[in-house]
Order: sequence, then structure tokens, then C-alpha cells
Amino acid sequence: MKQQAVFLFALAFVLSGAEVARAGKPVGVGGGGAKTPPNPDIVYLSDDGSTAALSQAAVRGVVLATGTDVSLQRSKAGRTYGSIAWSPDGQRMAWIELGLGMVGTPHSIVVAAPGGKPVVVYTAAPGDGNPMASTGTDTLAWVPDYTDPAVSHLVFAGDPPTGIYALRIVDGQPVGVPEQLMATVVPPANVGAVFPGAFAVSPRGRHLAFAGSGSTDPAYGVWVLPLCTADHTPFLLLSMRDIGGTGWAPVMSTDWSRHGERLALSVLTDSPWRDLKIAALNYTYDTASGVEQILGSSGIWTIDLSARFGTASSEHSPQWGPGSGPGGCQRIVFSQSSDAGRGMYLLDIGDGQLGGCTINSPQPLGAKWPRALDWK
Repeated sequence: MKQQAVFLFALAFVLSGAEVARAGKPVGVGGGGAKTPPNPDIVYLSDDGSTAALSQAAVRGVVLATGTDVSLQRSKAGRTYGSIAWSPDGQRMAWIELGLGMVGTPHSIVVAAPGGKPVVVYTAAPGDGNPMASTGTDTLAWVPDYTDPAVSHLVFAGDPPTGIYALRIVDGQPVGVPEQLMATVVPPANVGAVFPGAFAVSPRGRHLAFAGSGSTDPAYGVWVLPLCTADHTPFLLLSMRDIGGTGWAPVMSTDWSRHGERLALSVLTDSPWRDLKIAALNYTYDTASGVEQILGSSGIWTIDLSARFGTASSEHSPQWGPGSGPGGCQRIVFSQSSDAGRGMYLLDIGDGQLGGCTINSPQPLGAKWPRALDWK
């Protein structure tokens, strides 16, 4: 995950090494022949290929060392496929479910370890005074606490009031009520979408990038929200002109690279098709002081995959993997949709280009109808 990490050219060796590096003591393994739970690198939500399954999804995973696709939670009515997030320690995952058929239709954040039983850690219903977790795209992130490794925060987009909230998690248990980090300004009519989404956490967990509007500014773009200061006022990182030129190009999902110097964005440029774009960031981190700074962007470019997938295709939910290589090569995984269905792919991206890396053309993984995903 460090910028100086050595890039391993043999794909199988890279993926196997990544798996070994992440593997901890298996949960539930011991006397009595207990079954070893799956240990996937990537978790994702699957809609099972049904266009009608807008509120039903399965939780699945991919073990990169073996290329194995595993079932983690069977499809369930009310489980939305827009957001999923690994915990900072890579032991649990979180997603959002709706209480279908119940009065008021509560929204819940649910947590489970691979192979474990899901547990509701937060629920809100209309009128109860608590913010309801958004079912939008990429509206959930799990952020480490910068002072205490036993503490983390589930950050989610909530409404009402519309904004960004953080639920404190201590030793795996929710504590207190969500703290509002930012309230979203209501813009004048016809300004466009403002609700926060497309969450991405910085490498040290000090900042959250999101698409939408700032707390006092209705301008649409990609903003950065400070998480570790008393003042959570966001600043604009990428304007609409930066992202899409003169057109309307909302960002649907994002991820922050492990070395901090790139954002990957799935951008709606020609409805319903989405392009994969990469923003180069002016990013610094001082190890001695623990200060993480984002000083703007030095440019944004499109990863044109039309030759591989055709022009009528979409790249969704990009997620960076660990490690880096020569020429700025970094590995990314994304889900992709076209007339042929949905798939999941690995790809290496160099400095502003494709080519010169190990995986220069998208390499398919054996995933089943992937939607939102997260790489441990």
C-alpha cells in the first residue's frame, strides 16, 4: 500500500501475496472441525441479473489468489446493491437494507463477517428523528479513527436532514447516535443534483471525497470533507467543468488510491452509459506529524475502454488495489455493464494512460452480476 511498494509482474504471485498479507487468524476455526470461513479480497453485491431486483441483492466475494467466487449472503428482499464497504481491519463488511413490508420502511446498516451472521448496527425510520441511510450509489464508507485502532466510523449519506453522518463503532459495537458531519444546502430550482454520494476515503482516513454540493455552496462537483478536525467544512476538488467539460456529467461512484495520488471516478457522460475517469491529485502525507493534505488536482483523463467493450457500455464502482509499479502502474477492479450483461475486471493504469503495465487490457474475474464492490 505504500508508494514505494515493489510491483510484482507475475499476476498469480501478486494476487497470492496480497491474499497472504491480508489473511489473519481464521474466525471460527478450532476444535470440533469448525468450517473455515471464506476470506475474500473483494466483496460485492449482486443483483442476480434481474432488472426487477432493485431492492434485492446477494453478498458475494472474490478470492484473488485462486480466482474463486464465493457466496457470503444469499439474496434478500430489501438489501440494496448500491453500497458495500470493508471495515478498516478487513474483518467485516457493511451494507444497507430496507425493512420491506414494515410500517414506515426503516433503513438499516447491517454488518457481517464473511461466513458470519448479519447484525443490524443502525436503524432509522421516517419520523423517528434519526437520519435514514441513503439507498443511493456509493453512499457508505467505513473509516478508521486516526487516534484509536479499536474505534472506527461508519460514514453514510442520510436524509432527513440531508447530509453526511458518522456512526461511531467501538470494538465492533455501535456507540451513541450518528454525528452530522455536514448538512447539504438546498439549492435554487433547476441547479441539479446535490445529494452527497460517491464516497471515497483517503489513505489515512483523514478525508472523505464525495460528489454533490458543499455545505454552503450549491455548486456540483467532487468535494473533500475533513474528518479529523472540529471544522468539517468541505472544499471543492473537482468542478463540473473539470469532470465533464461543458456538459452535465455527474459522478456515480469513486475510490481513492492507496498512495493518495489518484481518484477513480465512474462518470455518467451519456445516459445511461458511464466512463471511467482518473483524477491526478496533489497529495502529501507527513509521517511525523500525521498531517494529510490534498492541494487540488493536476488533471483528469478518461480511460477509454470502447475497443474492449464497445461504445454502449458502462464502468461502475472502481476500486484501487494495493501496491504500485513502474510508470505509475496501479491495479484497479471495476464492474462493467453492456448489452452482454455485467462483469468484473482487473486492469492496470499507468500515468495518464493504458499500457506499459502487467494487465494492459481488462482481465475478467468470475463474478456474478456485480454491482457495488469494495477491495479489502
